[in-house]
Amino acid sequence: MEKITRRSFVAGTAGLAILSNPLLASAAETADIVWEAEADYVIIGTGAAGLSAAATCGLEELGDCLILEAAPEALRGGNSRVCGQGTFCPMTVEGCIAYQTDLNRPYVVEPELVQSWAENICENGTWLEEEVGAQISYRQSAEFPEAEGAEFIGHYASAVGRGEDGSGGIWQAIADCVAGFDIPIYYDSRAVYLIHDVETKEVQGVTTEDGRNFKARKAVILGAGGFEWNQEMMDQFNTCGFVGCKGIGTIYNRGDGIKMAAALGAQLWHMNNFSGKTFGLRVGAADDDSRIVGSNFSGDLHDYIFLDPEGKRFMYEESRGNARHGKVYEGGTWADLRYPGGSHAVFTQASYDAAPACGTVGFSTRLAAIETLTTNDALLEAGIITKSETVAELAQAIGADEAVLQAELDKYNRYVANGYDADFHRGQILGEAENEAAAGTRGAAVVETQGFELTPIEPPFYSYEMIPFVINSQGGPKRDATGNIVDLAGNPIPRLYGAGEMGCIYPYKYNVGGNFSEAISSGRLAMRSASALEPWA
Repeated sequence: MEKITRRSFVAGTAGLAILSNPLLASAAETADIVWEAEADYVIIGTGAAGLSAAATCGLEELGDCLILEAAPEALRGGNSRVCGQGTFCPMTVEGCIAYQTDLNRPYVVEPELVQSWAENICENGTWLEEEVGAQISYRQSAEFPEAEGAEFIGHYASAVGRGEDGSGGIWQAIADCVAGFDIPIYYDSRAVYLIHDVETKEVQGVTTEDGRNFKARKAVILGAGGFEWNQEMMDQFNTCGFVGCKGIGTIYNRGDGIKMAAALGAQLWHMNNFSGKTFGLRVGAADDDSRIVGSNFSGDLHDYIFLDPEGKRFMYEESRGNARHGKVYEGGTWADLRYPGGSHAVFTQASYDAAPACGTVGFSTRLAAIETLTTNDALLEAGIITKSETVAELAQAIGADEAVLQAELDKYNRYVANGYDADFHRGQILGEAENEAAAGTRGAAVVETQGFELTPIEPPFYSYEMIPFVINSQGGPKRDATGNIVDLAGNPIPRLYGAGEMGCIYPYKYNVGGNFSEAISSGRLAMRSASALEPWA
């Protein structure tokens, strides 16, 4: 068993300072390990990845397992519990491979990895319905209908609504299946260190933040989620300029699994790919980033503008509606939505009266255990929305120069009066020009937004700071075709498996339900692969 010092730990992770954790330095100071509990498999996380691994263990009688979950029981389930429950499941393996290969371009994922991914993800519908007992319905839904193989693409949706606690139907079905096997789940148990042999890197267990050790006789399966709630990692791996980006999923996705695997030399991939990159607003307190949701505006009203820190518009405001999981088609490629940090939304009385500024997309709005603000009046009282009667007051509220802001508002209102937005062509049919310019090129089709009349921006003004966010990160430890996490040379790290969005296969674009479905299939794959191992002791 490895004996490790702070000096040797830091030296062993040189170049990965952002992934280090001082808690790890004392996790294995002695060879006399005292085990809190043991099982054939120690699973990290109660999202779809971890629970699907546990359900497979029970359904196929593959031995015994235990689960470690960083969150308290009321907030368990990761992003999977509150996501839309769409479960990507193409009709054929061949169509699945063709479609995803097209979506990956110009990036390349090894054919054997795509083959394994496709074979397993196409099993999800049957497995969920016949083995787990989930109530699901199939929907044809190619998010990129112009891509090769799009005619074979669809997903399963939950046929039942959310539970009273906010749980999604498919996640709940998997959780109920796991509960039927009396698998122990340790809540408030944040995994921070992989106990391993110093020479072979063979993984033998897990240490939690509070110093408990859990022995894995066969393997550890990491389904710990992404790193949206590790601000240091977000700022390093996110798009340059997308500063201060947050997550709208579980606040327990802190990159723990990535850091643990990296400490053993795991190869990381897709660290710069994110799902659903856009912006929203806080729904807790004015300084609380743990409760953020997407912003909402009435589809019939266009009495709002987005202003950068100088008080100037920076985009066609409705172009967010053309985004596919946060990516918009411009300049011949699908790029992340642009966002200058410290920007604000400004809107008028009509939108204030029509609907809440906060949408319903977010972990915090769906879990009964988390209190949120849901009305504009409540947001105004909390200081998240600010009301301004004059341009001077608005300038102070958003931190802009009054003269610059006044000039921008005057210019925009002239555009409204003339019926033509010379800066961003707002109100024209969005997508028409892009489709014409890119005719005949792969991946160029854009959903067109119908034209509309512009609306003046007049007092009283309402404003709020737009908080950049992502639904989830995609990057993490790379896995081979069996789900085994690999090192920098591409060799499997013994007895260490990964599942879910922590190192998923997507380098670029993916179809609706792709993350949730890949979590299910990769959890199942990891468990089946690990079951072939003999216990290390």
